[in-house]
Amino acid sequence: MNDDVEIIKGRISNITYKNHDNGYTVFTLIVDGEDVVAVGNFPFITVGDIVTLKGGYSVHPTYGPQFKASECEREIPSTAAAILRYLSSGAVKGIGPATARKIVGRFGADTLEVLKESPERLCDIRGISPDKARQISEEYKKQFSIQDIMIFLSQYKITPEEISRVYKRFGDASVDKIKGNPFLLCIEDIGISFERADELAENLGFMRSDENRLFAGIEYILRHNLHNGHTCLPLSKVSVLGAAFLECDESDIEKACAKLIAEKRLYSRFIDDVEFIFLPVFYMADEYIAAKLSLLQRYSRSLPLDELEVDHLESVLHIKYDDMQRRAITLAFSNGVTVLTGGPGTGKTTTLNGLIELFERKDQHVVLAAPTG
Repeated sequence: MNDDVEIIKGRISNITYKNHDNGYTVFTLIVDGEDVVAVGNFPFITVGDIVTLKGGYSVHPTYGPQFKASECEREIPSTAAAILRYLSSGAVKGIGPATARKIVGRFGADTLEVLKESPERLCDIRGISPDKARQISEEYKKQFSIQDIMIFLSQYKITPEEISRVYKRFGDASVDKIKGNPFLLCIEDIGISFERADELAENLGFMRSDENRLFAGIEYILRHNLHNGHTCLPLSKVSVLGAAFLECDESDIEKACAKLIAEKRLYSRFIDDVEFIFLPVFYMADEYIAAKLSLLQRYSRSLPLDELEVDHLESVLHIKYDDMQRRAITLAFSNGVTVLTGGPGTGKTTTLNGLIELFERKDQHVVLAAPTG
């Protein structure tokens, strides 16, 4: 343990702020009769909880001294008095101070066990219907299910903020889901890298040939290549990259791709007799863009343009367009809708400037939207 890490224990008396997206919480802890302001990513804590925090003291420039906690362990109340204090604080939705006294008066130190395992027994208390008993039980179990998730995932270096996203996605079933398929952590709304999920899977005893590992690895390769501007890749390239990255045969990757396509987790399209593989969102985006361009083309109009006008523009601007640039300018006038692409430094902006000049000379109103990105 790091010598700088401090441990404090107390009861939460107030929650000042809670971000429900990432679990970041500002709360007051009563430690040895003194109030301590603490902060950390702990979405599961509630007023009345007895917690042990690990972290260290710091001074916030605006809010002053606070205990910045990296870990939080919540203690389950064990005595009747502690349970009454916990339930009376409003920690469990549906139980106020009066109802807490009735429940603890009836079940004593066994109260929390009744809430968790035998909620129907709450109906023995006047004013608690079967529906309300079930709701109380569900609320109570929710309080501690995320703590189980925190304990399980934190040992694999998953941060509280990431755990909060896991719980938001999978709820009470999070531990079972991740144990069954650690690569679920790679999905977009959780965002844990393939490498970290792969390490967790190895710790859990998953084989490197596991189907879910191959699926996640293929999706990772496609997402990674988005940064290089590729919304899709040829299946042949995915097979080669996947086999090297996942240390398996190319035939294994091809089979996995076929299954992903059948399940619509990937999309396939042949372009010039080459099969390309897409992530669904980018396949849909490409289809949408193509449909919109087609629609624009149907209702667009062309403008006359003489080659001599381009020659004259070159002399005025003191430039010389290459064949591809001249063709782009001509197409823009004849087609009405034109897509101009090219890497950095290939002359797109120069071509665009020429188009603007020519359109304005023909008394066309030009509107630009982020012409250089």
